[in-house]
Amino acid sequence: APLDEVQGNYIFARHNGRAWVPVYIGSGNLKDLASGHPMAECIRRKGATHIHFHANEEEEHREREEADLLRFHIGAFAPSGCNE
Repeated sequence: APLDEVQGNYIFARHNGRAWVPVYIGSGNLKDLASGHPMAECIRRKGATHIHFHANEEEEHREREEADLLRFHIGAFAPSGCNE
Protein backbone atom coordinates (compact mmCIF):
# COMPACT_ATOMS: atom_id res chain seq x y z
CA ALA A 1 0.00 0.00 0.00
CA PRO A 2 1.19 3.55 -0.61
CA LEU A 3 2.68 5.09 2.54
CA ASP A 4 -0.15 7.59 2.88
CA GLU A 5 -2.57 4.67 3.26
CA VAL A 6 -0.59 2.81 5.95
CA GLN A 7 -2.48 2.79 9.26
CA GLY A 8 -0.78 2.22 12.58
CA ASN A 9 0.18 3.32 16.05
CA TYR A 10 2.85 5.92 16.69
CA ILE A 11 4.86 7.46 19.47
CA PHE A 12 6.52 10.87 19.26
CA ALA A 13 9.54 10.44 21.52
CA ARG A 14 12.72 12.01 22.83
CA HIS A 15 15.80 10.24 24.16
CA ASN A 16 16.93 11.09 27.70
CA GLY A 17 20.41 9.52 27.35
CA ARG A 18 19.26 6.14 28.66
CA ALA A 19 15.89 5.38 27.07
CA TRP A 20 13.18 6.61 24.71
CA VAL A 21 10.62 8.77 26.49
CA PRO A 22 7.14 8.97 24.92
CA VAL A 23 5.90 12.52 24.44
CA TYR A 24 2.69 11.69 22.55
CA ILE A 25 1.05 8.36 21.71
CA GLY A 26 -1.59 8.03 19.01
CA SER A 27 -2.88 6.17 15.99
CA GLY A 28 -3.67 7.08 12.40
CA ASN A 29 -1.98 7.02 9.03
CA LEU A 30 1.43 8.17 7.89
CA LYS A 31 -0.07 10.86 5.65
CA ASP A 32 -1.57 12.59 8.70
CA LEU A 33 1.81 12.55 10.44
CA ALA A 34 3.59 13.96 7.39
CA SER A 35 1.05 16.74 6.88
CA GLY A 36 1.28 18.01 10.45
CA HIS A 37 -0.10 16.83 13.75
CA PRO A 38 -2.70 18.82 15.72
CA MET A 39 -0.48 18.57 18.82
CA ALA A 40 2.70 19.51 16.91
CA GLU A 41 3.49 22.60 18.99
CA CYS A 42 3.23 20.70 22.29
CA ILE A 43 5.20 17.78 20.86
CA ARG A 44 8.00 20.16 19.79
CA ARG A 45 7.97 21.97 23.15
CA LYS A 46 8.36 18.67 24.99
CA GLY A 47 11.46 17.83 22.93
CA ALA A 48 10.32 14.97 20.67
CA THR A 49 12.88 14.20 17.98
CA HIS A 50 11.66 10.86 16.60
CA ILE A 51 8.49 9.08 15.56
CA HIS A 52 8.21 5.37 16.32
CA PHE A 53 5.56 3.81 14.03
CA HIS A 54 4.04 0.34 14.05
CA ALA A 55 1.90 -0.56 11.02
CA ASN A 56 -1.41 -1.99 12.17
CA GLU A 57 -4.28 -2.19 9.68
CA GLU A 58 -7.00 -3.42 12.06
CA GLU A 59 -8.78 -0.50 13.78
CA GLU A 60 -9.74 -2.59 16.82
CA HIS A 61 -6.12 -3.68 17.26
CA ARG A 62 -4.86 -0.09 16.86
CA GLU A 63 -7.27 1.16 19.52
CA ARG A 64 -6.28 -1.63 21.92
CA GLU A 65 -2.55 -1.05 21.29
CA GLU A 66 -2.91 2.70 21.82
CA ALA A 67 -4.78 2.15 25.11
CA ASP A 68 -2.13 -0.35 26.27
CA LEU A 69 0.70 2.03 25.41
CA LEU A 70 -1.00 4.89 27.27
CA ARG A 71 -1.60 2.70 30.33
CA PHE A 72 2.08 1.75 30.41
CA HIS A 73 3.51 5.20 29.57
CA ILE A 74 1.61 7.57 31.87
CA GLY A 75 4.35 10.16 31.34
CA ALA A 76 2.92 10.73 27.85
CA PHE A 77 0.03 12.58 29.52
CA ALA A 78 0.17 16.26 30.40
CA PRO A 79 1.98 17.91 32.08
CA SER A 80 5.04 15.79 31.14
CA GLY A 81 3.72 14.78 27.72
CA CYS A 82 1.03 15.96 25.33
CA ASN A 83 -1.71 13.34 25.62
CA GLU A 84 -4.76 14.61 27.48
